[in-house]
Amino acid sequence: SLKGIKKFNIMLNNITGDYRDGYLFLNVKKGNDNIIELHDKLYSGLLEKFIFRKVTYCPHLTVGRMFDQKEFDGAVDELNCHNEIYETVIDEVFVENIDSDENSIIEFTFDLE
Repeated sequence: SLKGIKKFNIMLNNITGDYRDGYLFLNVKKGNDNIIELHDKLYSGLLEKFIFRKVTYCPHLTVGRMFDQKEFDGAVDELNCHNEIYETVIDEVFVENIDSDENSIIEFTFDLE
């Protein structure tokens, strides 16, 4: 399903969070459309039955998780003043299996053209 997808540049900036689950995100500022295209292609074949349609997919990089609401609020406030820009090239996709103990196992990688 990824055949023909070309490597692309991304830029990430600004930390935000999802207070419901306590996740902290580094937001994608450039390359959103490319990541969404990857997401949609991956979930158009064998994985289509696993797509979660109750939440709109929003490209991001998860950088942490805080279970305590007060710690979460403090982290978001503290990180809000950092304005570093991170840039890289996405040139491969890793297929990951997360087991019941939340161990990450890389099954294989796919090089983008």
